[in-house]
Amino acid sequence: MVLLLLSVASACERWAQLTALAPLSAPGLDESSGVAPSRITRNQLWTHDDSGTPELFRFGIDGTYTVHEVPGAANEDWEDIASAPCGGREACLYVADIGAERPDPTSLQVYVVVEPDGDGPARLRERWELRWPGTPRDAETLLVDPCTQEAWIVTRGETTEVFAVDPTRGPSATDLLPVTSLPVGPITGGDFAPDGTGVVLRTQDAIWLWRKDPEAGVDWEEAPLLVADGLEPGEAITWEADGDLVLTSEGAPTAVGRLACELPSLEPQCTAGGCGCALSPASGPLPWAWLGLAGVGWGAVRRRASRTSSRPPSAPRSPARAP
Repeated sequence: MVLLLLSVASACERWAQLTALAPLSAPGLDESSGVAPSRITRNQLWTHDDSGTPELFRFGIDGTYTVHEVPGAANEDWEDIASAPCGGREACLYVADIGAERPDPTSLQVYVVVEPDGDGPARLRERWELRWPGTPRDAETLLVDPCTQEAWIVTRGETTEVFAVDPTRGPSATDLLPVTSLPVGPITGGDFAPDGTGVVLRTQDAIWLWRKDPEAGVDWEEAPLLVADGLEPGEAITWEADGDLVLTSEGAPTAVGRLACELPSLEPQCTAGGCGCALSPASGPLPWAWLGLAGVGWGAVRRRASRTSSRPPSAPRSPARAP
């Protein structure tokens, strides 16, 4: 299995208004609580129900779909799904069983599933056993950096907290690591850009953007940019390879919407090989220098001496509105 060639337009400066796509009518999908792009098939996405049968739904924007069971997994309260590489050149789906409706709210599981490239069940590659430090939280968002496979869980509650998944975790339950709190919420979903250059988080009616420094990672302490507000209540969000954002909502049939990217960010802001992590099917990471494209960049990106996940929490700056 190989990873698809990601478009360099996966970063974006400005999005159009939300437009409705074909609804997804799939038996067994009553509450789409997460959505992620396929990394091996263009214009295909993945979603799941929030409880019941452990199965994934691959669907297109025309409403067509296939169903893939995940043998060895349990769906107690699946709340999000992320798409990122794993194990070298495999494409994987990271399914977050992290909701508050789990029988044991202190423990969480993330199922790492090899993305199916045909019909049939999805192969369970790995299971992360995680644990809340102290009081259990409610959470609906899993973020996996496609460049590094680092992962975060974002809580939903009166206070929005970011927790990192310990990269040194073993087979036994491992405590999540507190990182910071955010000035927006309650958060119902989020995703990394497919090339790892930014993060979006959504509430019921708004979308927020954090940029990622290629050397220092996501700076959660920077003021996020408001991408969109006044949206109809929704649940999940993902970032497609062309820069578009796709949203889904709970309920049957599943409502699907798109915010098309109006102003791509094509100008690299770092050295070749260190800006994003777009992948080709044959040769692995692509240096941005080969593109030879001129475009509108995100502006100068500040370098940080250490990664955000290693910094103690501090007061985040107030959100800002995107241009």
